[in-house]
Amino acid sequence: MDLRRSALIVWAAMCIGLAIFFAVALLVRLPPRTDILRPMLAIAAGLTVFSLVTARILPEWLKRPPKLTREQFAMQRHTIACALCQGAALFACVVLMITRSPLAGAIAAVGYGGLLVSYPGQERWQRLLGPAGVDEPEGPSRVG
Repeated sequence: MDLRRSALIVWAAMCIGLAIFFAVALLVRLPPRTDILRPMLAIAAGLTVFSLVTARILPEWLKRPPKLTREQFAMQRHTIACALCQGAALFACVVLMITRSPLAGAIAAVGYGGLLVSYPGQERWQRLLGPAGVDEPEGPSRVG
């Protein structure tokens, strides 16, 4: 299977899973915990900002291990970026579920937006691949 197609499947699964979790967070009726509202919102907001920035910067800083092909490394970079966005949004959904704060829902939506813009379209995939080099490993491109 083409690794870009695999990246699309990973991205779609994360988006769908997060959307379901967001819906569950909205539907579950727990008594709101207002005593922890401010610290939880601060953590959710800080984690979201940190994760979104890191999701954009970290993949560019990573160096390709010698045994990975460009496609395998692009898949690795893509998965890391998506996981950072999804993790922050999931935490904000938990905050929404236990505090019932609309601000937590907005923070979750921002994290979800970060995941959505990580769509592995052709242009993004080319950036994730990085420059072509002569140090490509021998053999077919397979992810174990």
